Amino acid sequence: MNIASALDQGTDVLHASSPTAPLDAELLLAHVLSATESSWLHAHPELQLTEAQQNHWDTLLAKRAAGVPVSYLIGNAEFYGRSFRVTPDVLIPRPETEDLVDQALDVIEQLPSDTPVVADIGTGSGCIAITLALANPRIQLYAIDVSAKALAIAEHNAQTHGVADRITFMHGDMFKPIAGKNVDLIVSNPPYVPSAEIDTAHLRPEAAGLAFEPRLALDGGVSGQLFVNKLKTTGVPAIIETTNGAVVRQRC
Repeated sequence: MNIASALDQGTDVLHASSPTAPLDAELLLAHVLSATESSWLHAHPELQLTEAQQNHWDTLLAKRAAGVPVSYLIGNAEFYGRSFRVTPDVLIPRPETEDLVDQALDVIEQLPSDTPVVADIGTGSGCIAITLALANPRIQLYAIDVSAKALAIAEHNAQTHGVADRITFMHGDMFKPIAGKNVDLIVSNPPYVPSAEIDTAHLRPEAAGLAFEPRLALDGGVSGQLFVNKLKTTGVPAIIETTNGAVVRQRC
């Protein structure tokens, strides 16, 4: 099978399960062929896949058709124009969370401290903390997560992007690791999906991917606001994503 035929096959196989079937096929095949750009695929349509590549391709197609998110299958996701390693131990970064970063940078510029201290609660892949560190070299950060596996991914990403020396990674629940520390700003994309929506995600094609993401990073309790409400009570200025990209500034 050549590249052109594989892309056609992938689009056909994924059409029923994914609204972005052509793009999914391109990303998966580029991963199989170790191509850095999907445009390379269209420049080499006659290139034949090896048997090993064909087997890998078939496996990825089957998993994607079953609902596994593309980012987990290829091991990375883009956020703020940069690539971050992701595994099923971390939430896949959402484009809408970039607005939280923009608002945080705006608030940080207005802080009186020369070296503002920012705590990222529930850091996951570390994409928020790392992006803030790259955007403003004055910031010192705490990146906190209750999942040790998520922290390992975040540390890997920080090392990849060259900011590991400016981020202190802390294992623990919400504010406990920074109790007694001076923090100028809290940022967080906390779990905010109502429990019932996660339980029924497999019944809704547009939400099927939630079943493969870590429940710990999604489940916001009955109302979805359990952790959001806790974040609002710290007394520290906070920027919180509350649902589907909506951002709340608390005391900022």
